[in-house]
Amino acid sequence: MMQDVVARTRRPICSGLALVIAIGTAILSVLLYTGGLGSGFEGFGPMLMGIVTGVIGAPIVVLLSLAGQLRKERPVWMAVLPIAISLANIVWLLAVR
Repeated sequence: MMQDVVARTRRPICSGLALVIAIGTAILSVLLYTGGLGSGFEGFGPMLMGIVTGVIGAPIVVLLSLAGQLRKERPVWMAVLPIAISLANIVWLLAVR
């Protein structure tokens, strides 16, 4: 009976939430950023909001992914993929000008 409880893996709650937030912030920041390109001064607001969305979302995703790793949630890829998505989003936002 006790071995069944110990052997049970934890459901990916934090990792799943991190994955949803990473995908959402990546899509939102890219749409906001690219929507402001070529619009002159009026497009500066959406571009800035795209950058802010990506920069605020990345630490939240990293913390949730680390919480998933500390909880030993399985599958592990579900905690690693959001970090990769967030890093790719930040690199893309810094590279596109």
